[in-house]
This record gives sequence, C-alpha cells and structure tokens, in this order.
Amino acid sequence: MSKQLFRSIVLLYVVIQLAAAFRHILFNHPISSATTQLLNQTLGTAVSLPQPLGMLLGLTAAIVFVWSILGLLLFWPSSRPLFLLLFVGAAAFAAIRRPFYIVSNWSEVLMQLQMAMQGFLIAITYFGPAREFFSRREA
Repeated sequence: MSKQLFRSIVLLYVVIQLAAAFRHILFNHPISSATTQLLNQTLGTAVSLPQPLGMLLGLTAAIVFVWSILGLLLFWPSSRPLFLLLFVGAAAFAAIRRPFYIVSNWSEVLMQLQMAMQGFLIAITYFGPAREFFSRREA
C-alpha cells in the first residue's frame, strides 16, 4: 500500500464522516411527536447531559478528531491510539446514552459506511500494510 493510497482512504473516510454528521440536513426526515413518544415509552428516554458538559465533550471530540485525522495524514505515531480512543469513547458514550435513531435509508447507509470505514482504518493502521508508516524513525 502506498502512502498516497492510504491518504486517499483517510480523506474518503472524512467525506463519509462529514456526510454522516450532517445527514439530517442532507436527508430531511420529519418525525411526528407521537412516534417519538412511543419510542420513549418503549426504549426509555435517553440520558440528557447539561448543556455546558455536552458542549465541552462535543468540542473536545471535534478537536481530537481533527488532530487524529491530521496525524493519520502526516503519519504521526500518536495519531493511531488517538483515533482508536476516539472510536472507543464514542461507542461507550452511545451505549451509556441509549440512543435510538429514526433515519431514512440513505442516512442508515451513511452511518453503516462510517462505522465500516472506522473499523477499516483501525485495522490497516494497526495490523495492515499501513502500520509501517507510523513506526518511529531513528535519527
């Protein structure tokens, strides 16, 4: 695998990540309040965070995301564990919050692509041909 191919894969992931993040704008799918109430009764309401804490977590995650993507593009050795930490943190937060999504078919496709690309990037940076790009070089 060449460095250019790896960078192209990372940039493809960024495009998919942005599309998934803004899926509500791209694929507007209005939801009735009756549907939301039924889901809350069935699954329980999601845990809400105080706004300052939510803003702090969101801003921190955005900064770590940008830093890890920049590191993956520039082959910084510290970017791999940072990307993995962000992935695990997001999964843990989603499990604690017990979210449920009402999404259109295209939104679901984007979310599944996003998760597949995250797993793919973690796999090739730790176990695949791209791992040699992140080894520390001796001076």
